[in-house]
Amino acid sequence: MSLKIKWIGNAFFTLQTENKLLFVDPWIKNNKGVLMTMDEAFAMKPDYVLVTHGHPGHYGRGDSVEIANTVGCPYISTTEVVKYTLGKGLLKAPYIGMAPGSKIYLDGMEIELYSAKHPPIEIDPVWREVPGEPNGFYVIGIDGKVVMQVGDTEQDAVYEKVAQNHHVDVAMLPIKGGSDALKRDSEIITLLSIIDVVKPDKVLIHNRWKPERPAYEAFAKGIAGLALKSEIYPQMIGTEVLL
Repeated sequence: MSLKIKWIGNAFFTLQTENKLLFVDPWIKNNKGVLMTMDEAFAMKPDYVLVTHGHPGHYGRGDSVEIANTVGCPYISTTEVVKYTLGKGLLKAPYIGMAPGSKIYLDGMEIELYSAKHPPIEIDPVWREVPGEPNGFYVIGIDGKVVMQVGDTEQDAVYEKVAQNHHVDVAMLPIKGGSDALKRDSEIITLLSIIDVVKPDKVLIHNRWKPERPAYEAFAKGIAGLALKSEIYPQMIGTEVLL
């Protein structure tokens, strides 16, 4: 059996095996560069929708809930996000709320939620009430492989715990696409520190899409000549990894 991981846009990835399809952090509407429409998402009928935290680029400005409701698949997120969606009468699908450090076993998968420090960010007032803390990320054991999907992060000792508990085959890690060189340098240092600690076999880098890829280009320049053991995939929406 094989596992296919595909970057759809922003922090949205699909994980697909012969008999399972996961959506992680699906944001589609008004997401520049995204490769999927809502109708296509419904037609794909994911088996599970996972959301790392409640910030709009991960909660999907409600897209994640709409997909789970329409398809009828389980919705998995932090306990805080699940409580929010239930309290607002938004979530009608089955659900599982997770606390950092918890682990669930579903359909032959092991899904573990960790929490990392979130970088400073200004949230659109419309979405501030959706809980962005804890800032979760997932380590998913699926079909004999281990995948780590991080939506947003700063350097954090939690990655040492991940390294102790798992050999990560693929890590999906964020780097912002902003024009501030100092912030980019800080994000590059964060990214390199996570790669150095976790030592994933392969790395997919994601962010809000900009065709010129300023952050990724700075990162690629910064790692030129470094003896990294992880294989770094060029940042391009639609990139697929087959394991």
